[in-house]
Amino acid sequence: MKVFYREAFLKDLKKLKDTHYYDKIKKLVFQTLPEVNSLSDVMGIKALRNAQSK
Repeated sequence: MKVFYREAFLKDLKKLKDTHYYDKIKKLVFQTLPEVNSLSDVMGIKALRNAQSK
């Protein structure tokens, strides 16, 4: 999957560096997502309520 990262996301991720979420998020967005064909291939990913597809 082709993944694009907004600058705001990268800044927010950097703020999480000292939390237990950081490594999980980093692995998901930089390793897992680029390797899959669609989000349905990733276990545990759910659409947000009221989220609109682009």
